[in-house]
Amino acid sequence: MDYHCKAETGVQLLARLSSRPSLTSLNETLFPDGLNLGNVTEISGNSGSGKTTLITQFLVKCLLPKTWNEFEIGGLGAGAIIINTDHHFQILKLVGTMESLLMNCRESSNSEIQYQKHIDSSTIEKIIKESLSNLIILNCYDSLHLFVTFHSLENILSSNANTSLIIIDSITAYYWQDAAAAGGILKMNSYLKKTLKALQACVEEYKVIIIYTKQTHFQSKVSFTEDTTATPGLGNITYKIHLNRVEGKETEDLFFAEVSTTATKHVHQYTISKEGLLWVK
Repeated sequence: MDYHCKAETGVQLLARLSSRPSLTSLNETLFPDGLNLGNVTEISGNSGSGKTTLITQFLVKCLLPKTWNEFEIGGLGAGAIIINTDHHFQILKLVGTMESLLMNCRESSNSEIQYQKHIDSSTIEKIIKESLSNLIILNCYDSLHLFVTFHSLENILSSNANTSLIIIDSITAYYWQDAAAAGGILKMNSYLKKTLKALQACVEEYKVIIIYTKQTHFQSKVSFTEDTTATPGLGNITYKIHLNRVEGKETEDLFFAEVSTTATKHVHQYTISKEGLLWVK
């Protein structure tokens, strides 16, 4: 009989068992009941619907601090990992969105003179640099590289106890390469679930939130309740967010996000600006 002993340092054990920063209020429009550690969110939509813009907003909220010198910033002060497979994610866009949010905070302060004393341009730069120190970007270029990256996440998470979020953009980037290698017989749903299970298996002890994107044509042909259940386990999805454009010439700049769980479905309209997705009330 073979016995396998998995060794870990005291620091790794502490990081695995410690409570990670909460991301409950990551986005109160899409997740009114809160997003909990261990949840999995799927974001689907065609090109131009705002998938990468939305995950950039998630990163801004996650990485920025809650406060700075007693002034409210509104971030969550947590760390994040982005697995970049489509290479649509742009660090400059992330920095620009952070800067825009911090400038808006300064301008909306009730005590503007006192606020500018603490949040000037150099301070904004310092806040952004400190926030970016909690972001890890992992670039992948094929499916083998992707699965090797999955297995590296355990060491990364054990060394970064403040990391609460993993984003993969997108989870289906190498489907066509893998399908061609397999003779074109890979079922899309099975491929997606297999990839998601591989990711979850590598990080399940750390109870982090997973958010991934995919193209619309990977949309399941079965209902949410048939496709997944609310029971915790590998391959299960907590939220599905589908982004789409509202049809009609008069609404060509208007989009909607359909948010589904096993029990509920909500629709929210939005527009896309340089600040990100703006929700229409």
